[in-house]
Amino acid sequence: MKTAKLFYLFVIILFAFQSCISNREIKDQSAGMNGGFEIVRNQLPVNWYFTRYKETIEQNDRSINDFDVISDSNDVKEGNRALKFVIRKCSDKGVFQSPGLFEEFEVKSGANYRMSFWVKNKGVNFKVDISAITLKGGSKEPNEVKSISSKEDITEWKQYVIEKHIPSDLDRIRIDLTLLSPGIFQIDDVQLQEIMSNESK
Repeated sequence: MKTAKLFYLFVIILFAFQSCISNREIKDQSAGMNGGFEIVRNQLPVNWYFTRYKETIEQNDRSINDFDVISDSNDVKEGNRALKFVIRKCSDKGVFQSPGLFEEFEVKSGANYRMSFWVKNKGVNFKVDISAITLKGGSKEPNEVKSISSKEDITEWKQYVIEKHIPSDLDRIRIDLTLLSPGIFQIDDVQLQEIMSNESK
């Protein structure tokens, strides 16, 4: 148990270090979750971390990952904007190494949540994870991760849904989108809602 906690503490430190050097987030508290990617600052939707953005785009180091993040107003599911990734090449290693986005949201301990999002895809092997975590407990390990992954071409907007129970000792949900192969990936209308137990699928 002690070894597991030390390992997870190491992961937290590594995550913080990687976030500083390679990820980009622009905060705007008035924008809320910004799951429709409607609020944009400096060409990026606010309140989401974009992995490998600093080194690839801001520092123009495209030796491993070569991609663009586009706030798209031409092809949307809802609202006026959607988010598009155009990936010419990328790492397939996932965690911290590949393009994508992530964020954490405060939730009620012991409650059930439903995350939904809409996708169009051409060629990208993508994975979406949600996990229950906490900041209060420091080195407490994440709860079971729920995942959706696919590499199918999706020419019309398709909705995905993931449900997650939050244990009584955890108080945040983390959402991760990881893109593992070249192509064009679009996402819109990300929602996170508390649901009653009898609403669960």
